[in-house]
Amino acid sequence: MTAVDWAVLCFAYLVGLMLTAIPSDLAGIPLGAIGLFAAGVTAAFTIRPFWRTGPQTWVWIAAGLVGVAAILHVQMRLPQPSATDICHLVFEANPPVQVTRELLAPPVCQPSIAAKSTAQRFRVKGRIVSSPRLTRSERIQFELAAQEASATTRRGQVVVPAQPVTGTLYVTVPRAAEANLYPGLTVEVEGTLYKPEPAVNPGGFDFARYLAQQGIFAGLNGRRVLFPAVDRADPPLLWSIRQRIIQVQGFLLSSPEAPLLSAMVLGRKGVNVPYELQDQFAEVGLAHVLAASGFQVSLLIGVLVALTRRLRSAIRFWLGLSVIGLYVGLTGAEPPAVRAGLMGVAVLLGLTLERKVKPLACLWAAATLMLLWNPLWIWNLGFQLSFLATLGLLVTVPVLTKWLDWLPSTLASTIAVPTAAYLWLLPLQLYAFGVVSPYSVPVNVLTSPLVTLISIGGMISGAVALIYPPAGSALAWLLGYPTHGLIWMVEVSSRLPSNTYALGTLAVGQILLLYGLFALVWLWRRVQPYWWLAGLVGLGLVLVPIWYNAATLTRVTVLATSDQPVLVVQEKGQTGLIYQGDEKTTEFTVLPFLRQQGINRIDWAIAPYLGEAELAGWQRVLQSRPVQRLYTISATSAALDQPLNVSSIQKNSELNRLLPLSNGQPLPMSHQITATLVNSKPLMLQLQLGKHSWFWLDRLPADHPPLSLPHQATAVQTLIWSGQNLPLPLLQQLRPMATIAIERETASETEAWLQQHRAEQYWLDQDGALQWSEQTGFITTRTMD
Repeated sequence: MTAVDWAVLCFAYLVGLMLTAIPSDLAGIPLGAIGLFAAGVTAAFTIRPFWRTGPQTWVWIAAGLVGVAAILHVQMRLPQPSATDICHLVFEANPPVQVTRELLAPPVCQPSIAAKSTAQRFRVKGRIVSSPRLTRSERIQFELAAQEASATTRRGQVVVPAQPVTGTLYVTVPRAAEANLYPGLTVEVEGTLYKPEPAVNPGGFDFARYLAQQGIFAGLNGRRVLFPAVDRADPPLLWSIRQRIIQVQGFLLSSPEAPLLSAMVLGRKGVNVPYELQDQFAEVGLAHVLAASGFQVSLLIGVLVALTRRLRSAIRFWLGLSVIGLYVGLTGAEPPAVRAGLMGVAVLLGLTLERKVKPLACLWAAATLMLLWNPLWIWNLGFQLSFLATLGLLVTVPVLTKWLDWLPSTLASTIAVPTAAYLWLLPLQLYAFGVVSPYSVPVNVLTSPLVTLISIGGMISGAVALIYPPAGSALAWLLGYPTHGLIWMVEVSSRLPSNTYALGTLAVGQILLLYGLFALVWLWRRVQPYWWLAGLVGLGLVLVPIWYNAATLTRVTVLATSDQPVLVVQEKGQTGLIYQGDEKTTEFTVLPFLRQQGINRIDWAIAPYLGEAELAGWQRVLQSRPVQRLYTISATSAALDQPLNVSSIQKNSELNRLLPLSNGQPLPMSHQITATLVNSKPLMLQLQLGKHSWFWLDRLPADHPPLSLPHQATAVQTLIWSGQNLPLPLLQQLRPMATIAIERETASETEAWLQQHRAEQYWLDQDGALQWSEQTGFITTRTMD
């Protein structure tokens, strides 16, 4: 078999894995498998006349069979909970999640009888199987291989004896327990079992799917950690080595320089880099600096080759292989590090055999071997980014370097590398995150000397730390100066205007067309002189849909939250936002949705009760995008229980005007939208969008007197309220045609009245976010997917 034959078979395997995204089947056979086998047979009898030197007929048929085998391989490797999995103890198990990638949807765990008859508090005994790490909520997270579980009371008293269980738990515990935890340790954790939640809002994180891909179907919110009176297992060797390097490098350095230095050497897995710093690196396009990947491995190989030049080739190879294996193990064997390690081994093998190494063939082989080992990595974002970035460097850097041959070679390479990676990763980044970093290339160019110096110095410091810790600490202390300089450059870059710009997430079809253009320019020499035309077509594929939506879209989105509703109104390029300003809701619900929709400016906003507690959330919004007009109830209003600190928000340059919201005064928000504060306490807000009237009703106190609504607040189309039982006279005044409740606590009288009057009923805690437009009516989150 020729190299081309192998390439075709590997490509068929990769395509087969990607076709697992198609959920449909025919007579139990996945449509992807049927289509791929048909394509292989068709190619066997049609391509040969046009490509006489290409693969023979049997190779194409074999490629179709390999693609089918890839799809079956994924189905066989999909994690499934066993009959004794601890997820069966979770009360009210998750219903099936209808998603595009159906093969990767989390399986459903049925609740056990014991779980239904007891509280949800459990004491779970198991073995820690991952490195404990710090979460954004300042808790320690690790994975626990469960062995036995018993139901307990709030005080920790066992009410149901321990029963053997299996499966892995996603565990979080208080930070105080961090010092005593390590992989391989057997512990008992008391806390509350819960079911991981799927994404309920557009742009939200699908926690259930993320854990299910790792074979985890339940979580444990731990209250305390107990250590059984048994012989403790020693920590794993690689974990101990990594911890020693981190501790030695942090002995003389403080945070954030110390964890940043360790993360640039070992990757951020297992290193508690402050999340604020991680976010800043991601915003300016330097997230790859904190991920152990090809850059670190290439530096490591370069240092090894230089130091072992006088050794015999066989000794140099085995020494290099050992060092690369040790390094990949220290990083946690994440897909990017494994890919870089495999390609590094190929380079060492080529040097040993004195044969030229073909980088593209090495990349193709490394990807295939990794996916044979774990086919689910095909949907791992780290694997995708690493593969595409490396492909872009191999294909595009030589061309860019040739264009920049008028510059010094070092400078030309420094510019070409981040430019090539940026171009090849841009479509995938827009698909996954919906944002671009305009300053990514210049920031990478400017920081390249510091990144190289810190990475090489950090590796030397880490190696010395294993031999003589004081010397390793001293070297790390010296690296604190360039590390501080790098942090300063990142902070300055993150404060530049529009340092991140939201374009909105791309559709799968757009991604395929964009990478199809890339492949066309790369592989077809006749098209290469017209690369600029392909670039214009690519820009059109991204920008034309954005322009069309901005010019025509009129839509209201009600985001699913646990307390106050969030309304986002999009009207032909203008955006309105109505919500209280809770900081957690802002971070995990509002901002991801705005990024996903490509919203970079809020034209008008309403924060009914803007007190001190709500300022934090709105400040976070203002840091990310400007707000032209913000309406709120006056500080002198009786609706506020505390004075309104206006000065702290007015000083923010991203807020143009802060305006009062007064009872009964219609306020024009845009050409077709008018907002009216009907009542301040309890809050009643009416929003008129063309002919459609929305009415926001806050929770009514139990002893609240009967309400008399003004004429314009009657006969609304949509009512948004908490879900509590509503007085029948109020319902008769409003006469809603559709209702949206935050959670389903509706009493029988209210629900019966709504059913009698044929009102559409939606519950955010069950249906997820809702989107409405005149053309489609209401669409739930699951329908959107």
